[in-house]
Amino acid sequence: PKVDPYIQQLMTEWGVAGSAVSIVHKDKVIFSKGFGYRDVANKIPVTTKTLFGIASNTKLFTSIAAAMLHEEKKLDLDKPVRTYMPELHFATGELDEKLTLRDMLSHRSGVPRWDGVWEGSGHTLQEILDRLQYMEPTKGFREGYLYNNNMYAAAGAVTAKVNGTTWEQLIQTKLFDPLEMKQSTFSFEAAAKKGEFSKDYLVGRVDKKLKEYEPDTDCACWAPAAAIVSNVEELSNWMMAQINGGKFKGKQVIPSKAIIETIKPNNIASTEMVYDEVFYGLYGMGRSSTDYKGHVIVSHGGVISGYRSTIAMLPKDSLAIIVLTNTAQGSPMANATVYG
Repeated sequence: PKVDPYIQQLMTEWGVAGSAVSIVHKDKVIFSKGFGYRDVANKIPVTTKTLFGIASNTKLFTSIAAAMLHEEKKLDLDKPVRTYMPELHFATGELDEKLTLRDMLSHRSGVPRWDGVWEGSGHTLQEILDRLQYMEPTKGFREGYLYNNNMYAAAGAVTAKVNGTTWEQLIQTKLFDPLEMKQSTFSFEAAAKKGEFSKDYLVGRVDKKLKEYEPDTDCACWAPAAAIVSNVEELSNWMMAQINGGKFKGKQVIPSKAIIETIKPNNIASTEMVYDEVFYGLYGMGRSSTDYKGHVIVSHGGVISGYRSTIAMLPKDSLAIIVLTNTAQGSPMANATVYG
């Protein structure tokens, strides 16, 4: 009874048009509901089936797939990545010689975001890979945390090559299919064809009015970093497997060791305590870990176009919380929903 009014209050405070929230405990969904509108003008409500861009929450899918291939001995997360894709070149000889998938997936390459290379570019993934050699580092190798979408894109390309498929086929067969994620897809265009796809919005800085977000130029180049579109129903299956050591409906879909690989820390993501209740942040692969009021919380946020998401797991409590929104100002609302 306390959840509904709390979420509605947060949506009002942050001007969020629509949101969907799901809470998973052990192997059951204990709360799942849509709030607000997926189409404001036509007053079409959000439901638990409404598809949203999950943005960087895609990264965990890429990391889990890499960890699964690691467990299958098809690759080694700690061998130089050019072992598997020798045509890759980076800006320094040290990166060429030493950079591993674990480095790429935990943001410790020393190379900054260089997001301007792909934002609105319409580049292919291969065109991004060709440009990696010009992206100069600003930190020493493994000297700190520098979030990097391009490295995730490249890591997805490497895992796909090792698997003998595209990255999309890798995720579809290893994760979507066994987890019964039938509506989840890899582009806004594909999601729109499936039906219940939310429009996205932003609140104007000057007039404070809600307006539709201007469409971005499609760029397949960031797919392994940010492309997945899904809903809270299917992401509940995803998180159910995370909570239960890789098991879903009695089947071992993901090796439990692969999940552990993505959680164990490789990097320090946050050296400040922004809130008294939230401890410093550690980064594994595609997810960060902290302490919230004495509870271990493993989570990641997502930002793309007007979509904002937070997906969190409290592994010691066998609990997961999924918050998807369709408004650019939705990140604080999503975070507050999780921490509330």
